[in-house]
Parts: sequence; structure tokens; C-alpha cells
Amino acid sequence: MKKVTFAIFGAILGIPMSYYFQPEMLRAKVGGLGGYLKNFDDIVNNSDLVGNVFLSVIIFAVIGGVIGYFMDENEAKNKNVGNKIRSSSGSNQSIENQTNFCPSCGERITDGETNFCENCGKEL
Repeated sequence: MKKVTFAIFGAILGIPMSYYFQPEMLRAKVGGLGGYLKNFDDIVNNSDLVGNVFLSVIIFAVIGGVIGYFMDENEAKNKNVGNKIRSSSGSNQSIENQTNFCPSCGERITDGETNFCENCGKEL
């Protein structure tokens, strides 16, 4: 979804940034970015200059779309990794951190090196 949003923002940003794609003569005539936006209607009506405006809008829309694409991919990757970690069954725990129980009586076995249950005496 961010692809579309960033592409739209890029296209909107492309309108004022098209000032930098215009010929030097036009930039000198309008007197800066504020004058360019103020006279934007006249510039778009001139068929020689409208190509630069469309080129800028397309370039910035593509740049925005690419940024949004990578943000979507990164978010999806992080979401998948988070789900795998949350759903793990403890198989990634070290042996020292695992808690064992006696299969006969269910008593907790705290010493991992013992061979017998301290509660019922069953061999482990």
C-alpha cells in the first residue's frame, strides 16, 4: 500500500521540482520556485515546456513508488520473522535453559545430570 501512497506523494512533489528541469531562461524569468508555482498555469499552457513538467512528475512518482515498494517488502519481511519467533516451540532454546519433568510422576527435575527422579526414584 505504501507503494501507491509514495508514488502519489512523489508525483505531487514532482510538480514544484519540475522547476529544476526547466531551461535556464525560464528559471531566470520567473525568479525562483515561488514565481514558478505562481505562473505554473502559463508554463503548462506552453507546449514546449509541458514535457519537462510531465517528465518530472513521472520521475518523482517512480522514485516514490520504488521507496514505497522497499518499505512494503521490509515491513512484510519483519512481520514474517516476528511471527516465526512468536510461534516457535522452544526448539531454539539451549539445553541448559530447558526444564525437564519426570515422565512417571511429573516432578520437575532441576539437575540435568541426574539419572533418577528424586521424588519417585524412577530411572530417567
